Amino acid sequence: MATDFIQNDFPEQSTDENNNDAGEYKPLNVNPEKEPELYSPQVIGIFALLFSIIFGGILLIINLYKLKNKKAIKQVAAFSFLYTATEVVVMNQFKTSAPIWSVILNVVGALLLTNYYWRVFIGIDIKYHKRSFVVPLIIGVGLSFLLLGLMVAMQQYAGIQ
Repeated sequence: MATDFIQNDFPEQSTDENNNDAGEYKPLNVNPEKEPELYSPQVIGIFALLFSIIFGGILLIINLYKLKNKKAIKQVAAFSFLYTATEVVVMNQFKTSAPIWSVILNVVGALLLTNYYWRVFIGIDIKYHKRSFVVPLIIGVGLSFLLLGLMVAMQQYAGIQ
């Protein structure tokens, strides 16, 4: 039967090799040099809250690209775009400028990115090195100032007309 295991399918593991000094089990396949460098779920969630769900989605997509998970990249990209588009439509439909609704929708989206998509496509037990968030932070702040500048310029232009 295909599910029967043969004793030689798994190498013998010495308890001395698989335990650290504290007596805790250490998996054989842990190799710190080969652990991927990923943005943490916390960084993804914070960026999704501060900037947008698309921005948090891009950070998750970068992680998935490093892990060579093309199917997941498409799903996260579609979710990020559709969620943001839906958020814009909802905010426009109700014609509310109350920031609380935007915050609530961003919290839900960030939680979906970090608690659903991360767990499904990356897993909670993955060993990885935390990637620096400085470059995405500079890009996010730069884009925010650019958009703010464009909004001010458009308002001034509209005022001249």
